[in-house]
Amino acid sequence: MTTRTLIGLAAALVVLTVLAIYGQRSGESPGAAGEVDQVLLPELATSLATIDRVAVVGAGNEPVATLLRREERWVVAEKDDYPADIGKIREVLRALSEARVVERKTSNPDYYDRLGVSPVEEADSAGVAVAAYAGDEQVAAVVVGDAAGSGYHYVRPQQGDTSFMVDRELDVPRSVAEWVDPTIVDIRGARVREVVIEHPDGETLRVYKEDADEANFSVEGVPEGRELQYPGVANVIGNALRELRLEDVAAAGDGADDDAAVRTTYRTFDGLVVSVSAIGGEDGAWIELEARAEEQADGASDDAASDDAASDDAASDDVGSEDAEDEGATEAESGATTADGNAEPDGGAEPQSDGGADVSAEAEAAAINARVSGWRYRIPSYQFDQMSRRIEDLLQAEDTGGNE
Repeated sequence: MTTRTLIGLAAALVVLTVLAIYGQRSGESPGAAGEVDQVLLPELATSLATIDRVAVVGAGNEPVATLLRREERWVVAEKDDYPADIGKIREVLRALSEARVVERKTSNPDYYDRLGVSPVEEADSAGVAVAAYAGDEQVAAVVVGDAAGSGYHYVRPQQGDTSFMVDRELDVPRSVAEWVDPTIVDIRGARVREVVIEHPDGETLRVYKEDADEANFSVEGVPEGRELQYPGVANVIGNALRELRLEDVAAAGDGADDDAAVRTTYRTFDGLVVSVSAIGGEDGAWIELEARAEEQADGASDDAASDDAASDDAASDDVGSEDAEDEGATEAESGATTADGNAEPDGGAEPQSDGGADVSAEAEAAAINARVSGWRYRIPSYQFDQMSRRIEDLLQAEDTGGNE
């Protein structure tokens, strides 16, 4: 065998060895998922319509949320099957299904923590694991790590060693409360005719409008010689149920003290009544709600709800247009699609209480009760404050004559 032949064989052996090592490291054939500019999780992209369970797990292998698809809606198992935020579920699954590889990163476990993609079994892992299932089949599982600049993220499929930079921002909530549907009710101030706040010590505050066109709520029982801080000081009380959103939710009655509750009743010009029982404590402000319909009050404006919607456009909603699109009735009934035309998980039809002029008070009350019955909600303290005001809170400081 000549020297030239030996050199050729040696070179060929080196090439084969390099290819073998590369193949072992990548675990993928050229052009497969995981290659630059390819969809990272193609199996998820083609299976969104069949996904019926999503498990989110944090550091120490602690469950964050188990999201289950029921016949009518998605629910959060850890919150006694309270309705889940379908918008967040769609956002996460859509981003994962559309994510394309920008760059291969490390496959060395010693460097995972630099990208936040360490196994969640580790107590100090900075990542969060997301696994999607269709029945008993795991469709995809990935550890979502750190952001890699605007519009990019580090991820590592759990079935592989290699981590990647992908071309999507992956906003995966890290607490169970962030996965529940935050909407409680949305009743705007222009619809409200009267608010009555009853305190446990017997003090009662009533604010009201005689006509829906009035700009400001009047305050009943202002003491002689006292004045309101300003004419519209009670308006925020009348608007307290506008876009009322929860911080947490629990089964009704857990630890509630009815004797300590502030009871606030809202009546609208179109006949809706919402009663709120509110308790503040060390663990925050918690409320329970109940709705009913009553005969429409005199002086009600048939267009109060639609007029209010128009007048409040400039103020803008907490729920932006993207959330409205995610939670809209049409999409909830038919399901959405990805950019590639694949069906997204169906949120299921859910009654909404939007207070539109074509919705009767009876139907709106029924929709509210269907959502809130059996639940208590922790709400932001500033909203609780408006549901528990006393008349002194609305008045100018009393002149004691100290300057004379």
